Amino acid sequence: MKAKLKGNIVANFIYLILFYILYFIAVPVAKYAVATIGAVDILNPYYLAIPSSTTTFMDFLLYVVIPLTALIWTIFASTQPQYQQAG
Repeated sequence: MKAKLKGNIVANFIYLILFYILYFIAVPVAKYAVATIGAVDILNPYYLAIPSSTTTFMDFLLYVVIPLTALIWTIFASTQPQYQQAG
């Protein structure tokens, strides 16, 4: 039982590391795509009208809140008992 729980914890943290790797690659790519689309002449006035406080808050969510939430969720999921279907 203890070995199975430890294996579950290790698996959860491996998934967390994979999530972090993919997430921190995807976020800058998405931000670059948004900046590129925002640089189009037709969309530029709308893109520049976004307040800097909004972009700062979105960066805070993207780079701090979401990764910490993923870590907390992984820790929480690792401490809960895992059940299997009988069969």
